[in-house]
This record gives sequence, C-alpha cells and structure tokens, in this order.
Amino acid sequence: MNVSINPMLEKFAEEQVQNGVYGSISEVINEALALLKDQQEHDILDDLSDSERAELRRKLQEGIDSLERGEGTEWDVDQIKAEGRRRLAQKRSADN
Repeated sequence: MNVSINPMLEKFAEEQVQNGVYGSISEVINEALALLKDQQEHDILDDLSDSERAELRRKLQEGIDSLERGEGTEWDVDQIKAEGRRRLAQKRSADN
C-alpha cells in the first residue's frame, strides 16, 4: 500500500519515532487507524435520533444548572463500586 500524508502529519509521525514513542512510521499509522476505528465504533451519539440528542442535551444542561446552583454532591467511588457489585451479584443469583 502506498499512501500520501500531509507534511505536518508526516513530521509529527517522524517525531513520534525519533522520540521513541513508536518503533516505526508503520506503528504510528497503525495506532492512528486503530484509534479512528475505535472512535467510530464507540460514538454513541451517531446512533441517537434527533429527539434523543435533544433530550440528552436537555438533561446535561439540567445537570450543569444544578451544579451552578450548588446542588451537586460529591461521589463516593467506593460506595458506587459496592452498589454496582451488589446489583451484579443480585442479578447473577436471579439468573441462576
């Protein structure tokens, strides 16, 4: 395969190799394409309808407004994990 890369991106790729981040230009290109593929596969916004996007934006704005009014609460990560594990265990026991 023969590809052309714009000079700015070519220089960036060469710098990545020179800095030891990647072993070759091919590794840089492979990583870039893998990231692009991952981004496209996981962009859930593409799968939403216009009304779903509008609802998501509305809910996000509600959350932002709530935080600006000082109504936010801190998260306890350990408590959230424990609750998730409890729910998972409950689901697993219900499935058996």
